[in-house]
Amino acid sequence: MIIRNVPLSILSSHPLNNEIYQGNMDIDDLADNIKKVGLLENLVVIPSGKGKSYYVISGNRRLKAMISLGFTKTDVKLIDVERRDIPLFIISYNRTRFKKATTLLREIDILEKYYYTSKENKNDVGTNAELIKGDKRKVISKRIGVAEGQISKLKTIRS
Repeated sequence: MIIRNVPLSILSSHPLNNEIYQGNMDIDDLADNIKKVGLLENLVVIPSGKGKSYYVISGNRRLKAMISLGFTKTDVKLIDVERRDIPLFIISYNRTRFKKATTLLREIDILEKYYYTSKENKNDVGTNAELIKGDKRKVISKRIGVAEGQISKLKTIRS
């Protein structure tokens, strides 16, 4: 992990973050808090692969709040993440966030792809190198902080 001070103009939300947490970006209270006490936690970023820009893995609401407050630079934590593990990092960093049922379902869908281990059906996210011992639902429930039974209920409601 490396701490860097970077212009906000070279930071953007990771596309997967936008896909999972779309429309869940209320920043008024957060901006007010940052204005009063400052930024308490650095944004977590990875290289975007597009020049010298970065994708924000954790802190997209903080980024929007800082932009709204007129910040131009901030310290970031630059981390090294394998491409296939990006979904796990994005969801893990958002574990304590308040989420709507639709957001939880998007997280479940992404993690099911992540933990899919069939050699015949590799997907965009990539096959997880981690050996999953036990039920995928149990592992996913721990990752997103939701009871196993609630995962089943959410999926049933969607169907």
